[in-house]
Amino acid sequence: MISRTMARPLVERLQENSLLADSLGGAARSVRPSDYYDRSETLETKDILRRAFMHWIIEQELAPGMYIDERKVAARLRIPLLSVREFLISMSQFGYFRKVRDREWVVEDLDRTFFSQMLDVRMMFELNSIAPLIELPEQDPFWRTLYSLRNQHLDLLETKGGETLPFVELDNAFHGLLNTASNNRVMQIFQDAVFFVFYFHYRWDNSDERARNEIAMREHLNIMDAIFDKDVESSRSSLRGHLQAAQDNLLSSIENRIKR
Repeated sequence: MISRTMARPLVERLQENSLLADSLGGAARSVRPSDYYDRSETLETKDILRRAFMHWIIEQELAPGMYIDERKVAARLRIPLLSVREFLISMSQFGYFRKVRDREWVVEDLDRTFFSQMLDVRMMFELNSIAPLIELPEQDPFWRTLYSLRNQHLDLLETKGGETLPFVELDNAFHGLLNTASNNRVMQIFQDAVFFVFYFHYRWDNSDERARNEIAMREHLNIMDAIFDKDVESSRSSLRGHLQAAQDNLLSSIENRIKR
């Protein structure tokens, strides 16, 4: 069973492509390769929400004190209202959003202590994920995904450089892979909360943004190369330096924001 909210765009797509002969669902023709949705259009609901909120924060559509209406988000993203509510509830546990009335939330302002604590947790879990990753067998999908991410980093550096949105999506994919592939279920719970810290960071401080993003991508490449070499110590050392630099930049941007 799926909701009408999810079913409606699917039926519309089938009708637009002349796949449905009538409203009862009769097939009009055989399916062609061009009829399939692009992978970017078949993300899990949670991924759709995470990506949407990332864009809204970075593009300054969301800021502390602003209100969020569950119904408007669900309609805008064409996903079930319940999925939006569950996502906001999960993020409210970390203090990002607060429910003010039925189906309406406010974006909260967070302090430096909270961010510092979240980043300490991230450092601990990601460093501990390295050894299990390196021990994965060669046929594990992790290695193909890591190789693909490496190529995406190189492509971005050669084309758009440190442009924020493409970089942040790659950053999320890379750090998310470190946690999911190592089957670190505890860190996966915190993953969205940690990423939100950095979304707000990009909204607050975009000075030297492209240069910092390009440095971060090259740091990612160093980490990936060490993992491919199955060098645990080098991987951890590169990752530790990368996470510390990211943490320092974030906390510095928070301090600058407070002084304004």
